[in-house]
Amino acid sequence: MKYLKYIFLFILLFPLTVFAEDSITISDLSLVNKEGLAVELNPATVTGTTISLDTKMYEVGDSIEYQFTIENNTNNEYAIDVSNINSEYVNYQLKSDNGNIIKPSSTNTYILTATYQNEVPQNSFKGGKFEVGVDQFLELKDPSLINPLTGNFFYILLLFIVSICVVFILKLKYKKTIITLLFIGLFIIPYYTHATEIIHLDFGLKIGNILPTFCTYDGEISYGTEYINGQFTYYYGMEYMWNNDNSNWEWRDIGDGWNVQLTDKSSTDPVTTTLCTYIND
Repeated sequence: MKYLKYIFLFILLFPLTVFAEDSITISDLSLVNKEGLAVELNPATVTGTTISLDTKMYEVGDSIEYQFTIENNTNNEYAIDVSNINSEYVNYQLKSDNGNIIKPSSTNTYILTATYQNEVPQNSFKGGKFEVGVDQFLELKDPSLINPLTGNFFYILLLFIVSICVVFILKLKYKKTIITLLFIGLFIIPYYTHATEIIHLDFGLKIGNILPTFCTYDGEISYGTEYINGQFTYYYGMEYMWNNDNSNWEWRDIGDGWNVQLTDKSSTDPVTTTLCTYIND
């Protein structure tokens, strides 16, 4: 019983730092919807707490949506906000059925939507595109840092009231000192135990000023696939190039992607066929 009051005080002042885990994880990132001419140039990835996206839009009204899950492996509540990442031309929204609060030891699934809302001026395009990607941080904040009587601070407040009651019930000595320390801890603990968690959002978004042409090849696509569309012939994974010895033309492997050539290389007719910007996306 001699050291009971010190043990009791330690538990009161440091409940979250002693027992809380310290981990925020992101999983299940996927493309869920595209509107208009929005396209995903490369698959989305998650590395640690970094979300990397590579997308492109062309017309006002285009939008693209991604879904991901945040797992809160701590004993703290967090609030998430994306209002700081909106740009002049693109609007970002983050929605969840459970709101923006992530409860302790729980998961929330979010939908992140980017919408092309204001037309980019023609003189802003370079090389036919305008880089408008977001490289920002989504902050997971303790709700008590936003509203003092919500979230983790409310938990601390209840703990403070219960602690004072226990101090009097146990008839501990130095009541004033203990209550003073508890009162100080009431305001100090949230700032030390509920540090802001950071999610890095690398939303690689480009806006193009030339409308794309989407073409469809109905057969199976593999190395060497030949697709004729009007006056053009497309070859998958290979291109016809002058060799390194400058002696003759030869086919070379170009990996994933298409090479395009005139179907009739000897023709002098005007080219009226529109080039395919995308073949099967």
